[in-house]
Formats: sequence, structure tokens, C-alpha cells
Amino acid sequence: GQTLEVTSIMSFVTYGKNATSHVMVPNAQVIGATIANLSARPAHLLIVPVHVRSGLHPCSKVRKAMATAAVAFDAALADTLERAGVADSAAAASRLPKASYFGPLEVGERGMKWELRCEAPMQAQLHCTGLANECVHDALMAASIKMYEAAPECLM
Repeated sequence: GQTLEVTSIMSFVTYGKNATSHVMVPNAQVIGATIANLSARPAHLLIVPVHVRSGLHPCSKVRKAMATAAVAFDAALADTLERAGVADSAAAASRLPKASYFGPLEVGERGMKWELRCEAPMQAQLHCTGLANECVHDALMAASIKMYEAAPECLM
């Protein structure tokens, strides 16, 4: 057996790369082998960006609010998975990594960019995206932090 990254599958051979070289394996050999997909993930990484008005709030205040959003996401995850129909939602939630936040990642004309990053099972992706947005919105609102708004001249 060998481990390789498949780059293409043709009519008679499968091409791939291993740690040291390019590999060509006859499909007859591949069909009879045990294949494990090492890149398959049962969960999807959700990246929820938010732009906060620059110059109005210290980064430490935004950081604290984003930390609150991450904790709120983790606390509500099991219930959200249950609503999404995920079997044994509490166990599924406990297997996922904790939500995290990053920022400021950019400072520009759209304010400071921050991100909440969390993982969700594939079948609950939309439910968890909604939860993540809710947690970010509510944490920033509770901290009286203004999210980016388009200037009136941009709306015309």
C-alpha cells in the first residue's frame, strides 16, 4: 500500500503524487485496493466576516465582544444542531473544535475586518451560519460597537 494525492483519473491509470515523486497506478490495481480519503471532512469551516467602524472603538473592546460571540456560538451549537436534524446533536457538538475569532485582519475604507471561525456538520451548515451571524451581531450590539455602514453617498 502507498499513500498518494490523486491528481487525475484516466481510462486505464490513476495519476498522483506521493512524498517523493509522481506516481502512475493501473486502475485495475486501484479498484482492488482499500482506499481511504484522507482529505474528507465531516464538518465545514464557517468564516463569518464582520467590518467594524474604524476609529470608534478600541480593538480590545471589539476583541472582547468577538470572544463573547465565540462562547455564545459554542453554547448554542448543540440546540442548533438538533433543530437542523443532526443525530445525537450534543455528542456531535462536543466533537467539533471551539469557535475562534481573529482580527483586526484589515483596516481600510470598510472599517476593520474581524472574523468568527467555527466548524459545523455539513447538513447543518446554513443553521450554523445563521447562529454565527446572530452571535456576532448580538455581541457587538451588547457592547455598543458599530458595525460598518455604507456612507449615504454610496447608496445613491
